Amino acid sequence: MPIIKAALAEYDGLAPGVKTLLANEKSVLDTLLATGQSNIVIDTNLQGSETNVSVRLGYLGNAGYDVLSSIQKVEVAKHLIQKGPKATVPQAPFANYAAIEAALTASVTEYATLVNNLNTATDVTATETAITAITTEMGWAAYTGSTSPTLNQVATAVFNEKNGNNVNYYETIADMVAVLQP
Repeated sequence: MPIIKAALAEYDGLAPGVKTLLANEKSVLDTLLATGQSNIVIDTNLQGSETNVSVRLGYLGNAGYDVLSSIQKVEVAKHLIQKGPKATVPQAPFANYAAIEAALTASVTEYATLVNNLNTATDVTATETAITAITTEMGWAAYTGSTSPTLNQVATAVFNEKNGNNVNYYETIADMVAVLQP
């Protein structure tokens, strides 16, 4: 998609006579772009899994998304699925390509905030808050709204693992979850 968009932008800068000569090629590019965007809407709405959606989202050419690691991309895809139209209206699809682009940009930003809040937590209580936000945003029920000792124990383990390490210790949510694995 980014290549097609770039080619169309180049076409727009051409002299009128050259545009006339390349009108058929522009028509082909317009059709490819519309078909590609339509396919991304269909594929994203089918939502087979976070992994499948993450692959489809890679076709958008979103600068914030493109620089993420493969694990981060899957986690952002999960976030997008959780926060997408189906989150508020079951079976509701994304209306169009622009809606997916906007949701992806928002999900990349919100994901970065979730991980940043985990990394910048200065104590166990702030870590609990960060974990609760992650579980809520990612649709995990385990600690959502919980004030049990289990949340405190998890937050303590996550905070202690990070404490003494650099502020960007956790690059992904999976890194945090790995701390909890035996």
